[in-house]
Amino acid sequence: MSLDSCRPNVENRATAVSIGDGLALTVAHSFDDARSVRLIGDGGNEVDAELVMLDRDRDIAVLAFQQNAFGPVASQGLKIRSDGDDPLDTARVVVHRRDGTFVAPVTILRRVTVTLDGEGRRDGIEIEAEIERGDSGAPVVDDEGHIIAMVFATSRTGETAWSIAAADLLDVVDQSGDPIELTCQ
Repeated sequence: MSLDSCRPNVENRATAVSIGDGLALTVAHSFDDARSVRLIGDGGNEVDAELVMLDRDRDIAVLAFQQNAFGPVASQGLKIRSDGDDPLDTARVVVHRRDGTFVAPVTILRRVTVTLDGEGRRDGIEIEAEIERGDSGAPVVDDEGHIIAMVFATSRTGETAWSIAAADLLDVVDQSGDPIELTCQ
């Protein structure tokens, strides 16, 4: 995903994942100072997207895009795991970078309470995976390809990362509505 920024020479980048019905899931923090949104697929094709839900407390954003813009796989999208069980021991992270998409193994370390500015705001999952700056929004998937979490931060060493649990993702997707105007302050 590429975002046109209000600050000159600044580009925000995050991974977004199609969840079907012309919707994509990513992180809210990638919209800081953004004035437009473009989704870029593996083949380099680009499409405009609209922000339809932004939950800054849980760092989740939902985008709407032309459903068939990236082919049948993206149109169907990945499903968010809704059974509420703890994540499995085996999981993978799917990251989209400029040089393509890759899948890497994940070790789930533990459930955590994620704090921002010293306040507990959401349930999270601490993972060990190859995560780099700009990989926020990458889905953590189980063996069946269901989303069990979404990456939102990484340690300075890049060995440990934190992800938002599926229950919060489902809650925010259910609240998606009309497009939200992006304005620069």
